[in-house]
Amino acid sequence: MISSTPGLIPQSTGHLTKHHYSAATVFVNSFCDYTHVSLQEDSSMDATLDAKLDYERQLSAFGVHVKGYHADNG
Repeated sequence: MISSTPGLIPQSTGHLTKHHYSAATVFVNSFCDYTHVSLQEDSSMDATLDAKLDYERQLSAFGVHVKGYHADNG
């Protein structure tokens, strides 16, 4: 999902950042009814793969392992 209006990255301390979120990847696991949204600064392959690894890390905490993916790229 790509946004035409970038969102601010929250921060509580330090210097203000100029980085913004402009994309999101949404993962839905119908087996365990778990939805994970990963906000990204861009829609690059590296950012998407980082989101995928984060999603798999979250699921492994519940003892669930991903066997496959279905994508809706439209």
